[in-house]
Amino acid sequence: MITVPLIDRGPAKPPHADAALDLTQSAFASLGGSKAIGHIRVNYRVLGGARYLSAGVRSSMARA
Repeated sequence: MITVPLIDRGPAKPPHADAALDLTQSAFASLGGSKAIGHIRVNYRVLGGARYLSAGVRSSMARA
């Protein structure tokens, strides 16, 4: 597990769960990524990201 600043989420093609994260080479390697393969599947969460959601999404989450 690593914590890195979020700069860009790469291409946002639907479904958004398949969106790419751009990582530095160091962060990629620390997660076990192989430069020869060039990609790795990870789970991630954006700390404090709820503030970027629309008001409608935030209110529906509050009701859940």
